[in-house]
Amino acid sequence: MSAPTFTAPERRTLAVLPRVCSDIRSCRLVRDWNKQDHATRMWKQPDGTWLIQTPDYDADDVRSFLTIARKLVANDEPTSIFKILNLIGRYGTDDDRKQVKQAKANLSWDDKPGALRFFVIEPKTGKEIEYSAPQLVNIVCNAEVFHSAEDLEADWLRIRPHRDNYIGMVLQRLLYMCEVALWAERVARSSAWIQDGRPCLSGRIA
Repeated sequence: MSAPTFTAPERRTLAVLPRVCSDIRSCRLVRDWNKQDHATRMWKQPDGTWLIQTPDYDADDVRSFLTIARKLVANDEPTSIFKILNLIGRYGTDDDRKQVKQAKANLSWDDKPGALRFFVIEPKTGKEIEYSAPQLVNIVCNAEVFHSAEDLEADWLRIRPHRDNYIGMVLQRLLYMCEVALWAERVARSSAWIQDGRPCLSGRIA
């Protein structure tokens, strides 16, 4: 079977994907994730207040992971997770396309009614503001790790004091994106679209 006719952007995705996946595999937070306690616990105190214990993630590990994972989030990156999925969906097998459909459904679920939300009370107005997991990921990656989205600065300042309470949601979503990216790399390698970390040159550029 001849190699697919990749577009120039798709070739760029295939060229960069192995490097991103290598970074994911070597990331300490990813390697140690299953050893970490991710539970949030609450105890009611004698005075009626609640004591909340959140997971204790290493700050340097989290920042390193977020820097890597942002490459799957940013729409202008060649390794945007949806660019990766669209590539697999276009050129993959029927089974691959089923996996792509499921991955897209899983990623879109977080935006739908009934999905987990994070709520913040606006101090000045007392208004309750809700954020979905995708919104939190966008804010953290583009206003905390990088400062590329000035329009998210107000949201970042609003949620920042509560970081311990929402960072788990952010990490869980990003880790799922990483799992999808690693799967996509395996598909690309098994299909010979990537050879020695480079896109296969036998395909024509559309």
